[in-house]
Amino acid sequence: MIQTLETTSWARTLPANGRHTVPRDAATGMASTVLLIEDDADDALLITRAITAADPLFRIESAARLSGGIRRLEEGGIDVIVLDLTLPDCTGATSFRRLHEAVPDVPIVVLTGLESQDLALRLMQEGAQDYITKGDTDGAGLARALRYAIRRHGARQPQANEPKPRGHVIGFIGAKGGVGTSTVALNVAASLAQGKTNVAGIELSRSGSAFAAQLGLGNVENTNDLSALEAEHITERALSPRLCPAVFGSFLPAHARGEDRGMSAAQTEAAIVAAANLAEYVVVDLTADNGPVTEAAVRRCDLLTVVLEREPLCVRAAQSVLALLRAWGVPPNRMAAVVVNRAALSAPLPLETIASQLCCHIAGIVPPAADECILAATRGVPLVASDPDGLAPRVLGEITNKLAEGVRAARRLSAS
Repeated sequence: MIQTLETTSWARTLPANGRHTVPRDAATGMASTVLLIEDDADDALLITRAITAADPLFRIESAARLSGGIRRLEEGGIDVIVLDLTLPDCTGATSFRRLHEAVPDVPIVVLTGLESQDLALRLMQEGAQDYITKGDTDGAGLARALRYAIRRHGARQPQANEPKPRGHVIGFIGAKGGVGTSTVALNVAASLAQGKTNVAGIELSRSGSAFAAQLGLGNVENTNDLSALEAEHITERALSPRLCPAVFGSFLPAHARGEDRGMSAAQTEAAIVAAANLAEYVVVDLTADNGPVTEAAVRRCDLLTVVLEREPLCVRAAQSVLALLRAWGVPPNRMAAVVVNRAALSAPLPLETIASQLCCHIAGIVPPAADECILAATRGVPLVASDPDGLAPRVLGEITNKLAEGVRAARRLSAS
């Protein structure tokens, strides 16, 4: 449904506290109202049809001018804004800044042409939640961008007179390269999100974004420019616009391979703290060869999970990683392991042997699922979303539940 402000009267008022309240998004079965500020009637109709066809729980209203949009927003009841940057009464970055200043509590998704993507990325650093390219009529993608904008923005809104608890942080570190650490971390994040939990991911690899590769997101590494900020300036407000939307929530991508602009130890620690203030769970994809940066990240994790394969050399490598974690002061109750069977082995090590050698809790064994992983990557979704009834996704769901309980138990123990 599309309604134009100039011809429609409205009777909504602001909530009693004078602030816009972000409702649950479409995934929870509740409708969300979008204000589309676009002066081209044909483009407005095309965008409206694409979004509502993909998700009928979105209700679209429109305004042809920035001034009309602001007047409508003053009446309340808008959950997310789609803003064209070329309007009759205001253009470019000024349009966004005026709108953001007028309604800082409503998430804004910028609508831009191909030639203005650099501007859109700069506006994301100033507070825009995302941007949509004109001509992109993929309704599912547009609807997904709007849902994530609402969810990310809502995650950082303080509750009235109620302190927000810090989110739980689960770190994943591979016994060695190529064991599937990023795949396990991504699927745990997706499993957590299936429980309507707000999840953020952080990648600390120096070889590109594995999450983006598995989700088919293309080159997203340039959104992570936190290394240009002082650690004390890396807050929720600075982090939020740099998070990339994903099926499980959002994530801070790793830098592209070969780039020497990674975060320092202090910046990494600040980023994890900020993410934990935005999300209920933070999943951190660690690397063992990043020295002080990894150590700083480990200090902020409530639970460290070592990922390994079921063969002797990898178990010995996992022992070395666990010894490093202990040297960094991680107690046994904050360590766990996930065993991955990347291929069927003729003589796999018994689970009891692995557990006794590692001296830590084994959260589970992921069965071989090579073909299923390829299919999931082709679809651009995690394995748990691509084939939820398959054996490996069900096991990953069970592992997620165990890790979630483990992180809660570790938090309770540290607080006692």
